[in-house]
Amino acid sequence: MSPPFSIEVVEKRTGTYSRSRRFSSALWSSKPTSSSAYMHRCSSKKLFRKVSWKSHTASPFGLVTPRTPMKQISLEVEAGCDFTKDGSVDVFGNPARRSSTGGWKSAKFVLGYQVLGTITYFGVATNLVLYLMKSLNLSNGAAANAATNWVGTSYATALIGAFIGDAYLGRYWASVLFVAIHFLGTLLLTVQSALPSFRSLCSSGDVSKCPPASAGKRTFLYTALYISALGAGGHQPCMFALGADQFEDGYPPESRNKSSFFSYFLVASLLGSLFVTVILSYVEVNHSYAIGYGISTLAIGLAGLTFIAGITSYRHFRPGGNPFRRAIQVVVAAVRKWEVPVPTDSSLLHEASSSDTVGRRIFHSNRLSFLDKAATRTEQDHGGEVSRWKLCTVTQVEEVKCIVLMVPLWISSCIYQMVEAQVTTTFVEQGACMDNKFGLLHLSPASLYTFYTLAVIAATVLYEKLLVPSLRKVTGNQRGITILQRMGIGNVILIVAMMVAAGVERKRLQVVREHHLAADAVSTVPMTIFWQVPQYVLSGLAEVFTYVAQTEFFYDQAPDGVRGIGSALSMASVAVGNYLSTLTVTVLNDVTQQGEWLPRNLNQGRLDLFFWVMAGISVLNFGYFLICAVTYRYINVEKSAE
Repeated sequence: MSPPFSIEVVEKRTGTYSRSRRFSSALWSSKPTSSSAYMHRCSSKKLFRKVSWKSHTASPFGLVTPRTPMKQISLEVEAGCDFTKDGSVDVFGNPARRSSTGGWKSAKFVLGYQVLGTITYFGVATNLVLYLMKSLNLSNGAAANAATNWVGTSYATALIGAFIGDAYLGRYWASVLFVAIHFLGTLLLTVQSALPSFRSLCSSGDVSKCPPASAGKRTFLYTALYISALGAGGHQPCMFALGADQFEDGYPPESRNKSSFFSYFLVASLLGSLFVTVILSYVEVNHSYAIGYGISTLAIGLAGLTFIAGITSYRHFRPGGNPFRRAIQVVVAAVRKWEVPVPTDSSLLHEASSSDTVGRRIFHSNRLSFLDKAATRTEQDHGGEVSRWKLCTVTQVEEVKCIVLMVPLWISSCIYQMVEAQVTTTFVEQGACMDNKFGLLHLSPASLYTFYTLAVIAATVLYEKLLVPSLRKVTGNQRGITILQRMGIGNVILIVAMMVAAGVERKRLQVVREHHLAADAVSTVPMTIFWQVPQYVLSGLAEVFTYVAQTEFFYDQAPDGVRGIGSALSMASVAVGNYLSTLTVTVLNDVTQQGEWLPRNLNQGRLDLFFWVMAGISVLNFGYFLICAVTYRYINVEKSAE
């Protein structure tokens, strides 16, 4: 039996003392050990209260005396605020409680998964070209195309996963489904790499002299790879959105941490890729692909168990049905009423109750006003339930507006990713033409990506721990600066990175001329590869600002019912950016055929001019971004959902 205790409640309204009341233990069935125990008994949603409970150790006769030792705990709570107000629910479908779900307590499981899941993805992707050449006797070009197609598919399937998660399964169960698919694909790949009967064996070192792999062997390998691609891409936007869902918008103790989650999600990804770059890649190339892929399979298995371990702590949003159907309904209803005038008073537009909408309601905006016709009532719309193909809610209309208005900024993000793609392409090619000695070691050109990774990790920690708290005091913004301001800073840093890369290449070409190496594509240019460190570091800093803000933007500005698809849009911009980079290289080489900028022998090329073009494109993109950012209006949603 709990010892006797008393509760003193001091009620305050906007910081002004109102009154004090004392309750005895007779009003409580058990001692309140947390703020939630008290809040369950609070009915007001406007009062801010300071709660103190005093527990007295009973005397042998069960009496409480003034001299009895006493323990006191003070809790600052908002009456009735243990339940989230964004419409989220727990795993059992009940309204989610802040005290037992969400926040870092559940987000840490997502971050733990991301580290291990990234090991699996990059464990396959990093040396896939080399493995295809060895396993199927493919040529350089065929292997490169096959690897590129696999990576592109991995990003494209993100839209599939996001759609299934937002529309039907929910983000948690969609994540579980695609993680299982990813595990299956990687397991099949491990089996294929371990059993000689599934690989094409050839003793000749010249692939062109080896017979092509049989159709059965190719089918098995590509089946394993594309099952893995479906899982790798399908789970990513669902997992990302689920992690962000754990921080409630409009509740400062949590919403200010949401921005930090986006940063740490990137750090988790880079920690996984760093392990692959330093350890797993070496194991695959120098020891055994079977061991490497086995480690990748083990990693995704542990990742899945880590993710599932947090099942009771996650907050969920109920799937909202087919979002494309809802969007088409708005367009059809608006076209049907193209002659109907939109009322000047937006309160006359049709809106459903919070319980009938997908997530929180969105307030009316004046942008794309033609679509408001879909929510305009006519005489035929009164009396009884009206089809959504004839009359839509304001929230449904605003969902379509939100997606359409994000497109211009998505285009800017694609161009940014096109330039950022040089980190893993032309930066590596540039490093391959430089002296890669480090003491007794010979570094691979791609190993300098480690500086990029370390720069991102260090800058993220400094940004979140030092810069954001300082900026928060100055700007009053819980993020320190706005999402679009952060994206803009990253764009500027990327411009500087391309200019530095151009300067390094100009210096390299000068050394080439001094040593008469222009016609020599084999000899090492006597210029250390560490000249590239600044451009890698600057590119990493740009990623901390722009990419993190970009992922947060497409999640934050997407309506509640399609936040998975919003996250997939961010991933899609990376894929489009890589395709644009390939297109740009092809066009520039066609235009400069007489003096090719990117020939096989870069000592005879003008990679420095290519970097200047990238810098120029970045400048133009920054100007375009500023126009989009200035004219953009953030989504306006209700603060609570009953």
